[in-house]
Amino acid sequence: MELKDIENLANLCRIQLSDEEKKSLGQDLNHILKYIEEISEAKIEEVEASYILKNALREDKNPHLPGAYTDVLLAESQSVRGNLIKVKKVL
Repeated sequence: MELKDIENLANLCRIQLSDEEKKSLGQDLNHILKYIEEISEAKIEEVEASYILKNALREDKNPHLPGAYTDVLLAESQSVRGNLIKVKKVL
């Protein structure tokens, strides 16, 4: 990567870099790009999967009755309107 590329990235990230930091970051990015290039040359067609994909979530066998904990939850809430918990508006 060239210095102008590093400066452009810094500008996009809205960060200020000293000349020394730009040089160091450029070297780091060049090492990363070289490593990615080496990885992309790996032949993965010859590799077989040695694992089985399965759903790791448990089955919901014993659900509680609807509304079983409503009164407890509403009693713990600071602001309630009917059977709803009132929260601050989030934009």
